[in-house]
Amino acid sequence: MTSLEKNLLDQVTFIVDKENRIVKCLPKYAKEMGLQRATECIVANMVNDKMEIYAVSESGLLFTPAFKQYRLNKNQCFAVAKCSPNDTFDEKVGKRVAFNKLKLRLVRVAAKVSAKISYNASQACICFDLDTIDALDNLADTMYNNKKKE
Repeated sequence: MTSLEKNLLDQVTFIVDKENRIVKCLPKYAKEMGLQRATECIVANMVNDKMEIYAVSESGLLFTPAFKQYRLNKNQCFAVAKCSPNDTFDEKVGKRVAFNKLKLRLVRVAAKVSAKISYNASQACICFDLDTIDALDNLADTMYNNKKKE
């Protein structure tokens, strides 16, 4: 199990309906925060981990233009595994299938948001002269090295 899967597994919960042979996978805090907001927080964490953004808090990332462009619809916020009438219902298999479906959806959205953030950053650098870009590079290196020491 990868670190991404372990982190995601800590942030989701499963609803098992043995009578209808269905397993749902959704964010743990969907009731408190709302389904879409809870899912967006998970995606923001994934983007933060992937891009190592130190200066942007999770709530700040949620309101960046890159993230607003990829608002999640309700179908991206949970996953359902249904057992065929011809098969034997197995809760573990259902949880694995539902979890993998949700993980795939969230990884796709996180990749799109990361690409958009990278594109926006590269476009912003076009506006600066070379001295400013060098200063920003040095600042980024310093932030990265300080984070490693902690």
